[in-house]
Amino acid sequence: MNREQVSAPPPHAFRDELQEALRGLELGKIDVPEAALVKLQSFCVLLLKWNASLNLTGARTLSDLLQEHLPDAFVLAHFAGACKTLVDVGSGGGLPALPLAILRPEVQVLLVEPRAKRVAFLRTAVRELDLPMVKVWCGRVEDLPAATELSDAAVSRATFSPGEWVPIGAKAIRPHGRVFALLNDRWDQESLGGVSCVGTYQYALQRGQQRTLAWF
Repeated sequence: MNREQVSAPPPHAFRDELQEALRGLELGKIDVPEAALVKLQSFCVLLLKWNASLNLTGARTLSDLLQEHLPDAFVLAHFAGACKTLVDVGSGGGLPALPLAILRPEVQVLLVEPRAKRVAFLRTAVRELDLPMVKVWCGRVEDLPAATELSDAAVSRATFSPGEWVPIGAKAIRPHGRVFALLNDRWDQESLGGVSCVGTYQYALQRGQQRTLAWF
């Protein structure tokens, strides 16, 4: 499979643009260890290369990923708190779960994705980024083996409507676990299908979009 050539910017340029992208999150000072910074950049370059043939994400440039996608992972990493296990349903191109796994290397992450070509990308990324705490399962969340241990948290991005996702995610978590949903600026209570949020956090992206992380 041919991959489009994607060049990586110098590390300092990547770091500067990432910090600019995170400025609207209002999470206080965000320090990214050098090892995590290198892996985040490698992930972005790998995703864009595969994206040329698999359409893994709407992002077409490194700036798109930095400004419109990586901030979600930072917010999720912050509000996932003390969770030690997380399942990402409909992982696709690995957003936001793979950047989260880089930022929180102590968390066991299960990526659930039914499409074989996307699974191939996810497994390649896990191997090349050296993420031993991340596992990939090819299939639907409803078909996870019964022996699969329930997680502390579940997240899904752009796979289900919020009202559909919450009851699905609730079946994948332990009692008192959290289901997370990433919502765009057009969401309202009606879009949640009558399910009430436990909490929400609104944040701004650099290109003017508003995003909300909701948990249930």
